[in-house]
Amino acid sequence: LRDLMARNDLRPVDSAGDLVLLLRAPADTVELFRADAPPPATRHAVTYDGQGVFTGFTLPESTAAAGGLLPIETCWRRVADADRQYMIQLMLMDAEGRTVFSVVRHLGYLLYPAAEWPAGSNVRETYRLVIPSHTPPGVYAIGMRVAWWREGPIALSQPDDPRLAESGLVIPLASITVTPPRTR
Repeated sequence: LRDLMARNDLRPVDSAGDLVLLLRAPADTVELFRADAPPPATRHAVTYDGQGVFTGFTLPESTAAAGGLLPIETCWRRVADADRQYMIQLMLMDAEGRTVFSVVRHLGYLLYPAAEWPAGSNVRETYRLVIPSHTPPGVYAIGMRVAWWREGPIALSQPDDPRLAESGLVIPLASITVTPPRTR
């Protein structure tokens, strides 16, 4: 797919969730991922399966409207050859810790899998999480789990931090405020 994009000068101009709009030779683009990215605003090092490290995240916005987008920048570093496709599950949880909604997705949009990241380089992925329009206004926590797929069913990745077992392998990222949907 990256070869097809390069041969046709296709670049991402918009994204929402895992939907990406590609246009030929656009004047402006959106960033989906970046190698050699600067360190994240919030650092949190967890190594998964001895292959990749979640180095932290940046949440450029702390408020999103129901039905809107919330950009989440997660940062990673490959520390060994990656022999699997990595996925992340992003969860929105209410004050009681119940998951209001979640999404499981391929890290790198399947365009830039961990196996192709430069070893030791900080790689940032920018994902625009769609907040479902039926989400009630309020304060929520965002959590993330890491999984992998090679053949057969998806499996949860094993972190080097034993404290994550207490939370079901969920890393708490941040709190956000969901506001009522925007009217047009």
